[in-house]
Amino acid sequence: MRRHVPDVLLQLTSGEFMVVEVKPIKFQSEPKVAAVLNWTSRACSAKGWWYEVWGGVDPVLLANIRLRIFRKIR
Repeated sequence: MRRHVPDVLLQLTSGEFMVVEVKPIKFQSEPKVAAVLNWTSRACSAKGWWYEVWGGVDPVLLANIRLRIFRKIR
């Protein structure tokens, strides 16, 4: 039996459920992590729930925001 606790369970306004995993993009391709994400996706699908993996902000976008903030401070 597998044991895994997802990060977030949301109940949408439609009454449906969405399971959200928060996992940095750089870790998502690791074999153990990928296996857990795949298993969780299949389990959610079997229940009729939505499933998403959130990996965080795009590093280029984040760098641009930081640059913009720095330029305003000066």
